[in-house]
Formats: sequence, C-alpha cells, structure tokens
Amino acid sequence: MKNCGIVFLFVLVLVPVARAGEMATTVPADRLLSDDELVRVFLINQPDVSPVGQLSAAGNSGEALKAMIAHIKAKAADRYYFDWRRFNERFAEYQRLYPEMKAEHAKLADEHMSNYPPETHWQLPFKNLKGQDVTAYELRHLARQQKSYDMALMFYYENEAEPYLDYWLRQMADLNRAFSDGAYDDAGNGIYETYRAGRRIHNWLFCYHAYLASEQFTPSQQALVIRTFLHHGAQLSQRTRKNRYGNHHTKGLVGLFEIAVTLQDFSDAQRWIKQALNGLSWHLQHEVNPDGFQFERSVHYHMGDIENYFRVYQLAKINGISLPDVYERQFRKLFDAIVALAQPNKRLPVLQDDTDFPFSENNPVDAVMSIAALLYDQPEYAYFAADTLAPAVYWLMRGEQLRRLAPKKVTPPAIGSVALPYTGYYCMRSGWNNDDLY
Repeated sequence: MKNCGIVFLFVLVLVPVARAGEMATTVPADRLLSDDELVRVFLINQPDVSPVGQLSAAGNSGEALKAMIAHIKAKAADRYYFDWRRFNERFAEYQRLYPEMKAEHAKLADEHMSNYPPETHWQLPFKNLKGQDVTAYELRHLARQQKSYDMALMFYYENEAEPYLDYWLRQMADLNRAFSDGAYDDAGNGIYETYRAGRRIHNWLFCYHAYLASEQFTPSQQALVIRTFLHHGAQLSQRTRKNRYGNHHTKGLVGLFEIAVTLQDFSDAQRWIKQALNGLSWHLQHEVNPDGFQFERSVHYHMGDIENYFRVYQLAKINGISLPDVYERQFRKLFDAIVALAQPNKRLPVLQDDTDFPFSENNPVDAVMSIAALLYDQPEYAYFAADTLAPAVYWLMRGEQLRRLAPKKVTPPAIGSVALPYTGYYCMRSGWNNDDLY
C-alpha cells in the first residue's frame, strides 16, 4: 500500500504537465502556447463564453481564436491603467500637458531602433548596427525594452507610423524565437531574470493597450502578444515562487500581477494573482520598516518601491481585487516616512550613496506625493505634491482620477522633530518655512 501511495502522488504531480503532442491545460514555462492551446487555456477558465466555445466545439479553431481575441480586447478597456478606447483623447491631453516630451520620446525611440535591428541577439557577444560591441549593461537594457514605450508613443505622434508597431512585434517574436532556440542569456545578464522581465512587462503592456486603439494592430498580432504575455507569466511565476529580499524579486511579482489581471480569463491567472499578492505582502512586511522607510535606507529604493506597490494597488482597485490589510497599511507608511523626513524645501536629503540625480544634494518628492494626494486626499500629502503628475505616472491613472487633479486643500505637516528608530534616521526641524532650521 505504501508503494501505491507513492505512485499515486507521482501521477498527481504529472497530470497538469502536457506531454508531447497533447494540448496544454495550463500555461507552460518551457515553451509558448500554440493558437489552439491558447483557446483551450482560455475556455478552461471561461467555459460559458460564447461564441468562443461554440466555434471551438464546432472545430472552427481560427474563428474561435478571433472571437477570443475580441473578447480579451473588450475586457482590456476596463482592466488596465487607462482605457484604450479613449487613448486618442488621452494622448491629445498628454501632448497638451507635456509638450516637451515629444523630443524626449523621439530621441529614445531612435536610440533603440538605430542600435538594434528587430531581429537581434539576446546574448553576448554581438555588435550593434553601428558596429560597436554591445556591453552587458546595454544587453540588460535591451532586455527591459524600456524604449518600446517611447516607440509606441511615437507611433501616435507620427499619425500611426507603421514602422514602430512592426518593429515592436518583430522584436517580440524574435525574443520568443531566441527562447525556443535557447539562444538567450539565462545567467548573469538573464533576459528572463525577474527584474528585467518585470520591467519588460511594464513596457510591453503599455504598448499593447496603446496599440489596441489602432486598427493596424490585427487580431493575429494580438494573439502573438497574448501568447508572449502568458509565457512571461509562467516564467515569472516559476522564478518568483521563493521569496527573496530585494527589488528584483519585487519587480517580478509586480509584472506577474499585471499580466494576471490583464489576462484574468486564462487558466492560471487567479493562481498568479494570489502568488503575486502573497509575495508582495511578504516584501511589505519584511522590507518596509515599522516606521515606514524602505529597508535599504536609500531614497532611490524607497521611491522605486512606491512605484512597484502603487502599480499593484492601482490595478487592484480598478479590478475590484481585495488587498491584504498588511498591503494597505505598509504601502501608506511609505508616504508617511517621506513626510516625516522632508526638508522645509519639500525635498528629501540624499541618504546613503544613491540618488536619481548625480551630484544632487537633495531628492525631489513631488512626483510620488502627487500619487499620495490623489489616492488618499490628505492635505498634508498635497502640501508636497506637484501641480501635475509626472509624464509616466499620467498613464497609470484612470480618467476619473485625472479629473481630481484640480487644486487641493494644502496643509503643512503638524510635526516637528521626529525619529524613525527602526531605520535609524533622526530628523530635527524648527518648522516648515524655507528659512527654518533642519
């Protein structure tokens, strides 16, 4: 009987894994799904969705895929940070609010496209289009796909100029090809390492939702993107199961949550959401000190974690997903710590050896405190907030939130000298006027 029990358990472990020639019922991490499998893992979680199920049951797989893509596109409008159906009006407002950004997006998009072809390399050594050796630092940035965000915006600046969409899709397909061939770095410059893959998901999800507003973005192209996102979800799920200190693991969990919420119709989505929230709650418990400051004691990492936790907080609220109490509590403490340590000039000092602004003697906090002011409507947060959102944060806000950007009641904090004893920072101040002592 003992041996039977062992065999039975062994079988249970193997059941979810697709054997060669079988259709996957869950999203595999070691390969991309076929179109037929894509429909299958959709229908397992959405068996009552018509006409996808009817077309699939009738053997019309091509039309079933199109119906599924149309369903996901419709749902995407209500699940992401912005509604793609209103992208054009949002983009018009973006141009009005941030006229200086066009030149910046053009520069960064050109920087990427003039250095790398769409079909590129994903491991060293190789040369870029200018004949220069690509460094490890550059490969890691290629993996992040940060400038695909700029390309998506340039697509619209230039009246839906097709090369940007074509380039993005081809480079995505090329990464999938590299994965299938094993022709990618999976070591020191790991292309699917949690931080790089998580950042790539931030950027590619923005691109996906922006391009949905264009008729040039075809259903078959959308299927490629969805397969790629699901594969990344399976990879991130596998690579983030064990909790690890640091923002690399955190970023991977955020990317996993974003994929799962956007594609919550698929079979693994709810499990990924639970895994991401459990992992992020662990980080908030262990990496945000009881006094509210991020455990690495650096303003740069403190701000970075605010972005990480805000992304999940925002999508959870949009999608009606309950967050654990520890998440709500510790997330808000991150803003309270900024208030506690702020200088009379409404900035933070440079703490430790890290700042986003080299040689700077203080750190601006108005961008993150604008988020706090919008989320919590607290006059003390608004005291430190900017009049407008940072350009990147603009795209993370829903339209109804942007309409609350009107001037708010502003009140200086009612605190003087404070201690953050768990972090080891002690702040003495005589007041909140610019000439007060600090």
